[in-house]
Amino acid sequence: MNFTSLHPYVYLATRYPFYKGQSSSPRICYTSSIYLISEGYGTLISRGQSKRLGPGALVYMPAGQLHE
Repeated sequence: MNFTSLHPYVYLATRYPFYKGQSSSPRICYTSSIYLISEGYGTLISRGQSKRLGPGALVYMPAGQLHE
């Protein structure tokens, strides 16, 4: 996928595969992040809200926002 089509300042994308039942600890990223869910389903928790996400979901996370 050409991520520059999303925004001209997106230069890099890293794939983070999660396995069924895997989770991540709460984290704060110090740069803005864009998450594209390519397959499977999961839950994103941020700002006290929980959202179920699946294939095709695109999430923007501003720098400094706690999420898991």
